[in-house]
Amino acid sequence: MLACLLGLLFVAAPVVEVDVSGLDGSDEVAGRVLERALEAGFTLSPDAPHRLELRTTEGAVEVVLRIADERWTQRVATDDRDPELVRLAVAQYVVAMVQAHVDDAPIPDGAVRIADDLETAEHEELLLALVAQGVPVTNDASAERVACFGRDASGARVAFAEDQSICAAALADVDGTNEIDDSVTAALKREQGTTMEESWPDDPVSDTPAPEVEDKTVSPPDPSLERAEQPRPMPEHRWGPPEGLLLVEGGIAARPKIAGRFGLAALAGRRIGPIGTVEVAGLPTRGELDFRVFDTSLAGGFGWRWAIGARARIALLGLAGVRLHSFGFPGQPMSTAADVSVATPVRIEWRPVPRLSLGARIAPAFDGRSRRHVTADEDIWQRGPWRLDVGLSIGVILGGR
Repeated sequence: MLACLLGLLFVAAPVVEVDVSGLDGSDEVAGRVLERALEAGFTLSPDAPHRLELRTTEGAVEVVLRIADERWTQRVATDDRDPELVRLAVAQYVVAMVQAHVDDAPIPDGAVRIADDLETAEHEELLLALVAQGVPVTNDASAERVACFGRDASGARVAFAEDQSICAAALADVDGTNEIDDSVTAALKREQGTTMEESWPDDPVSDTPAPEVEDKTVSPPDPSLERAEQPRPMPEHRWGPPEGLLLVEGGIAARPKIAGRFGLAALAGRRIGPIGTVEVAGLPTRGELDFRVFDTSLAGGFGWRWAIGARARIALLGLAGVRLHSFGFPGQPMSTAADVSVATPVRIEWRPVPRLSLGARIAPAFDGRSRRHVTADEDIWQRGPWRLDVGLSIGVILGGR
């Protein structure tokens, strides 16, 4: 089962078509919406069966989601509101509507991932141009192509490469254009092998002189005349924003007898990628003659987390720590011994609503040694060195977006 889940980690996500033509030319709103959709794990494709429409109406921006014959609408008021807050609200409504109504689907063939070393303004400019040309765009690392972008005195340059590490080489052979849309068109033609030079017929040389063509070359704009912009933050990391999880857990431990287990756990890292964790758990048990044992596990470690669609995550962790073994009869002081403990938990997490995490955990563990208590040559309590923990968790998500 785990192998099947791992096989789906980077091949399924909500796939939607986004129409921003009704936004009265507001590229800032359109760019913010498309960026937020990619951050949430969506794939943008013109062939998607789910269509998002954004349009400006009197005093509001309207978000419409269409799936077959069904339609959902959300209005965001714009009168007397900070434009930045309006952009954030529209982007959040788009993500919430898609997560509520659109199922995951395979990433379409030909999808591209935008190079993650671009500044925010460049990233949004290239994203808008790609979507306008009908190019499927995703943030998924499994995309077959990377869209590279550069701008210099010759203009905007766009190229597609198999890996981001060769973007510089791919852009070196590309001529700049005044409009980024023209650069995307040229890149698509180069990729398909249908540039204008290749498609021009090979006519024999004629004695008739070629007609003069008026030179309409436009000089690149003077950078000093461009509109000054406020400093913008760097684009978000490809693994998503940093976030934390605080979890309360409950379950059982088999060693080989079954015992109850309860505990707390904290995880920190990016939405996908490397994470760190600390855990504390208790296992109270009783043996013969009312002999009481309380094992306390303190452990920490690291692991990796993957996304399964837009709302689910799976993490594989490695933990090491100490297991405190406290024991004694009622009315007597408890004695304590310590053992080294290691475990390899697998966590599966589901996020039904923002800030809420529901999960399941299974963890094979080794506690260093067996423990056995004897009174008058009679075993009153024992456990083996191996343990299997199984449980459920509920918690709160901190940070992120």
